Amino acid sequence: NLDPRSDVSAPVTRTVGAAVSPAPSPDGRLFFMSLQPDGFELRVLAAQRSIPEGRAVEERTQKMRVFDVAQLGAPKNYGIGKQEIDWLAGGSYARDLHAVELGARIGDAVGRLDTVILGSIGGDFGMRGGSIASTFRGWPVEIGAQIFSAKEREASMRGGVLRAMKSMRWPLTNAYAQASLVASRLDGGSRNLAYATAGVQRRQIFGPLRTSESVQLEGAHGDATYAGGVADVNVQTNSYAMHFAYERRHANGDAGSPYDRLSVGGLPSSIVPDEVLASRVFEPAYEPFALVGDRYEGRRVDVTYQGLTVFWQQHLMNDEDRKLAGIERTFSSPPIPIVNLPAADITVGVARLLDDHRTRFWFGLRWRP
Repeated sequence: NLDPRSDVSAPVTRTVGAAVSPAPSPDGRLFFMSLQPDGFELRVLAAQRSIPEGRAVEERTQKMRVFDVAQLGAPKNYGIGKQEIDWLAGGSYARDLHAVELGARIGDAVGRLDTVILGSIGGDFGMRGGSIASTFRGWPVEIGAQIFSAKEREASMRGGVLRAMKSMRWPLTNAYAQASLVASRLDGGSRNLAYATAGVQRRQIFGPLRTSESVQLEGAHGDATYAGGVADVNVQTNSYAMHFAYERRHANGDAGSPYDRLSVGGLPSSIVPDEVLASRVFEPAYEPFALVGDRYEGRRVDVTYQGLTVFWQQHLMNDEDRKLAGIERTFSSPPIPIVNLPAADITVGVARLLDDHRTRFWFGLRWRP
């Protein structure tokens, strides 16, 4: 945004891709093209300040810069783009869980094809092994695949996942749907699953007050069977945000292995697909499998101010009831291909276990293609 009278400029938008071809309109709105993995999208920004009709062209002409004329080359099909490589490091530390992850991201500048190769060295419940995960975003439906081999304490797991995901966006509404097929082995036995999840989020804007509601459903059927859902309500102002969540899950009561039942505890791993660990409720203040059962309910209330979140959480598993409260800092980023970064989830925090009267710390950095 350039003020022609003071010659002072300021950014008006931020994007993980490229923002090109700005076209201001007389009413102050700004149209531009946003480069996404599946091509260009037309975007518009609300008016920053109203420019009287006729002055917009005059002011732009006064500050116009003339560039040399050059002949453009012949157009070429982008395909998967130029594949570039960059190194990655991550890991996690929590109760009875620590791991260090090293690897690389291979992909193009707009994220049409992302590949993440990682190896992990861990102790206790920290994952040991490696994985190769790729995602292609050049079609209307996002396609992904992952192969992995991991060991968690004495349990070993390996296999592969194929997934397809569709994201949809409307004004003030987002939705997505994903389906996956899992072919894996757990301690020498087969663990094959068909997994599906879907969610929708609706937002409202009332001046400085912004609210949103979302619902997410998921389920798996095969060698293990479970289903559940989460409902969220968010209220946000310019200085703070409040969040309320309720979660409910149910698993097949005949499952013998704790890996095929619901469990609470631990942190997610970069090398094991989400679908394989979908029966877990991750809670870094507890060690993995701190609670195991067939019926789960969770409640959470938190307030975020200047990036720090103060929370209260309740976990109900069968007849067990656990509560905790603490402070955490979380950050989730989509892929930023222009700087060779895949999607990332970061969490660091401290919590007080209200039933056991103990204090726990944790840190986690997880990469996703």
